[in-house]
Amino acid sequence: MTKLRLIDLLPPWYAEVLDYQAICEAEQPMFDDVQAAAAQLLLNLGWLTMDVDAVKLWEQALKIMADPTTESLDFRRFRVLNRVATKPPYTQRFLENKLGELVGKGMWSVSIDYPGYTIYIERTAQSMNYTLELEWTINHIKPAHMAYVSRPYIDAVVAVAERVSYIPVGWNYRLGSWKLGELPFSNDHSTQYNYKLGTWALGDQPFVSREGEVVAKPESTPSVKPPMLADAAEAIMQNVFAVRVNGSSVITALQKSVAGSQVQIIAAASQSIADVITKEELLDGLGNVLSSADVYIPVTSAVQLIYRITVREGTNGQ
Repeated sequence: MTKLRLIDLLPPWYAEVLDYQAICEAEQPMFDDVQAAAAQLLLNLGWLTMDVDAVKLWEQALKIMADPTTESLDFRRFRVLNRVATKPPYTQRFLENKLGELVGKGMWSVSIDYPGYTIYIERTAQSMNYTLELEWTINHIKPAHMAYVSRPYIDAVVAVAERVSYIPVGWNYRLGSWKLGELPFSNDHSTQYNYKLGTWALGDQPFVSREGEVVAKPESTPSVKPPMLADAAEAIMQNVFAVRVNGSSVITALQKSVAGSQVQIIAAASQSIADVITKEELLDGLGNVLSSADVYIPVTSAVQLIYRITVREGTNGQ
């Protein structure tokens, strides 16, 4: 919006009068405020352009308890829009569209067990705000006779690389023309030696010098075959003994499986363990931490924690 100046709205002959110039200069800030308010009034008609005051009015009408210390204005705008747009009829397609908005494209999956009256939703671990909104949305639109099981998953990658190298070896002392074994080193009744060092400066250098490592096949050249990747995945699965939640609660009842070079580990969590899960760790049999991830998972319903570990060829930089 182009900013207007009061002095420009006057006839040219008034603009030359000092009194009018002073009056316009004094009133210009108030005029700017009116322009800004008029522009914001138009923006408040849009869900994603509303200011804080307009958002507060909608939150009051929708009975939303906002927390400005942890919730951004963009998120609060999105939440108001989501609540207003969540209207029946509710279908599976409607649920899938909501998951695309709240979680992100390609970051979720839905499976429905109709005989068991259960909806399973897999999703990546999201921030606190969007996770809470997702929980509200699903519990608001799902049929009352169906249970909802949240299956937040963590994807991890273990890179395996192979390098082949060698170290050249140099001998600093050689036998020359000696025919070792034709004569003894010395006579029995004399200190006369039959073999002499010749020009050797024994002790000046080591017998063997090893030069720097020479790489014959770098890590970037593919060489690891699928059977090795599958064996590594099997070893990782066997090494995982438990899942620790929030640094204290340990879950040892795990569902572990391997498909090719991908490991999947599932652990069930309930509110008896924690109301909110903020940290997940994989442990080995000795209690050593194999992996650690910061998450935010409210345990308002049944939750299955899923780890997916993919073993592939590569390095940390690839």
